[in-house]
Amino acid sequence: MGLLLINTFYLLTTFFAIFISNLIEKLLLKKYIKQATQKLIKYDPNVIAITGSCGKTSVKNYIYECLNDELILYKSPKSYNTLVGLLITINNNLRSYDNTFILEMGLSHKNDIKKITKVIKPNISI
Repeated sequence: MGLLLINTFYLLTTFFAIFISNLIEKLLLKKYIKQATQKLIKYDPNVIAITGSCGKTSVKNYIYECLNDELILYKSPKSYNTLVGLLITINNNLRSYDNTFILEMGLSHKNDIKKITKVIKPNISI
């Protein structure tokens, strides 16, 4: 009886911890989305978004090099291509004088691209 009680307590606390963790994650994501959206509205950069099964980073870097002499650009670092990675990039790195933002959008779950483009509305998509 004692072992059953301990196991039940362990399971309940684990489920509670997972529930609280998921709730906090959703609230933080909502906050980061709001911050990024406000920053994009305020700075109003042209957004070039690249997606595809392979070559996204190479195309992003190529476009950056081609336009770098003509425009003030910012490109997402490394291979940041998820919603969270792009939110971090926007909130921490996008500058008010960047008039063009080049990013890549990755897909690992259904509707990932749709979620990204709901927040980050590209002017040009490749």
